Amino acid sequence: MGWLLMGLSFAAAALTQELTQAQATVTVQGQTTQHAVLLPYPWDPIHRGQSGEATFELRFVLPAVPTGPYGVYLPKVGNAYSVRLNGVLLTSLGDAGDTNAYDHAKAPQFVMIPAQILLRDNLLTIHVRSDGGRRGGLSSVFVGPADEVRSAFQHDWRWRMTGSLVVVIFRLLVGSMAFCLWLTQSGPPGHTLDPKSGRRDALYLAAAAAEFFWALRVVDVRGVTVRGLRFD
Repeated sequence: MGWLLMGLSFAAAALTQELTQAQATVTVQGQTTQHAVLLPYPWDPIHRGQSGEATFELRFVLPAVPTGPYGVYLPKVGNAYSVRLNGVLLTSLGDAGDTNAYDHAKAPQFVMIPAQILLRDNLLTIHVRSDGGRRGGLSSVFVGPADEVRSAFQHDWRWRMTGSLVVVIFRLLVGSMAFCLWLTQSGPPGHTLDPKSGRRDALYLAAAAAEFFWALRVVDVRGVTVRGLRFD
């Protein structure tokens, strides 16, 4: 029975596909090019910090037309994006024409696919707007049964978000300690600041500011967005 359950588990896992090959149409500074690419597609290293847009077409074939919902897991996509399957809009976040606006590339994304629009041969189209210097682009894409893909998404979500929370709490504690030392301690003997003058040691304040700003940078992570089908 154990071997049977393990075999069923492997069979279910095999239903999820990692899509790494895409046909890309990329526009940067008014110049449009078309070529085959391998995902992930990190925007800044490839385009040297220039803003632009890209449309990625990814095909995947299913052994049979599913009767239940599927899901798409995007570990990283943005800064703004839209996702279509077989011409049907599944989800969109941000305005492709509004550069340097809200950044949706900070968190993994999960998109539900209704069974009604799935075919044996499917075309997944992802359009992204990437702002220079904001770590945009597109990771490899995972497609499979909704429960299975959502499980992988939730696992990564917990690691990324919980890990960020732990780092933020630690940084805030260290920053608070440094700030308390700045309030209560003056420069040590031989320091350029005279301990008897009542002036505080700026080193502690600098350390506190560095920790607080680092915590602010880490906590700047947008919550996940889960979208279902939406028709124009």
